[in-house]
Amino acid sequence: MAIYQFQTFIIPKQPVQNKFGHIPKQIEIKEDKWNEYWENYDINIDNQPTFEDARTIKWWKNIDINLEMLKQKISEILPLSDWSEYSWKTNGQFDHDFDISLEDNYIKEISFRTDLRDKNGFFLKKILLFCKKNNWILMDVNGNLCNPTMKEYQEIVGKSNANKFIKNPRKFIEKLK
Repeated sequence: MAIYQFQTFIIPKQPVQNKFGHIPKQIEIKEDKWNEYWENYDINIDNQPTFEDARTIKWWKNIDINLEMLKQKISEILPLSDWSEYSWKTNGQFDHDFDISLEDNYIKEISFRTDLRDKNGFFLKKILLFCKKNNWILMDVNGNLCNPTMKEYQEIVGKSNANKFIKNPRKFIEKLK
């Protein structure tokens, strides 16, 4: 992932509402558990995380969705990639992409990455509208949630490393030292 891309997970609103009784501003990401998981990860063993957090909850498991229609709708926004029937990617100046991950017979995860250098926002506007029509919400890599509106999305993007880099690359890199 490029530093100028902002990764976003799409999750259905209803399971979040059911789990918490409301839509919280943030769902916990257990960084220490993820670090431990990756330290012990073995590519030869299908070991799944044994803890629950915003990334491990199977938000899509009981959601009835027509996968073919979903693929068609995304293909209207982005071209399908050469390497997967569940990945879409721009081929032009900006680097937007969209992915669907499957597990058994359900969607495990839906995510997209938007190129923050793209000032016209065509891709993002289409994705936000699509999410709104389907009653889905958005989550960043830190578990921050927002409705699929430009205003709320800009709020979570504003806190991101990608945005900090776009605004002032030198300052961002100096803080890494």
